[in-house]
Amino acid sequence: MSSFSSLDRHRRRDSDRGNGLEGFPGHWRRRRLDPRLDRRGKRHFEDVAAGPAIEREAHELFHLEACKLPQLLELARSGHTRVQELFASAGKAVGQVLSILISTFNPEMIVLGGGVSHAWDVLAPSALETMNLWSQPIAVRQVQIVVSALGEDAGILGAAAAAKHALLQEI
Repeated sequence: MSSFSSLDRHRRRDSDRGNGLEGFPGHWRRRRLDPRLDRRGKRHFEDVAAGPAIEREAHELFHLEACKLPQLLELARSGHTRVQELFASAGKAVGQVLSILISTFNPEMIVLGGGVSHAWDVLAPSALETMNLWSQPIAVRQVQIVVSALGEDAGILGAAAAAKHALLQEI
């Protein structure tokens, strides 16, 4: 691993960031942080931290027919402890993914979009704590986490922009 990091550092010396941490895998967690993210159990990131997953988990916990994200957010923001714990668990999963992205790519900024971006204020405490705990220390101090102004439309609008760009390149 150290030879990879050393080669990577020499190759990217002229990059804008210039700290040689891109692709540094030394701070990846070797075993699962959250057993719900176990691929063998078919529990992927989307199964834990996406809006429908949070709604499904709330339905299982509270046995309510209609547990929708806006209502769950309202409960969490008003201090409902069990709902806050639900979002804290999802936030930890978000933080795990952010730490992998940060330690791998050393980005200047990560833009969060999608339906759960509306819940960032509730997810952020546990997400940022987990991200800071497991990310490469220098890289995590330099990254900025922001929520897309496009919210839940960010993914579809980004895909449309990429398709338009590809089409224009062919012309």
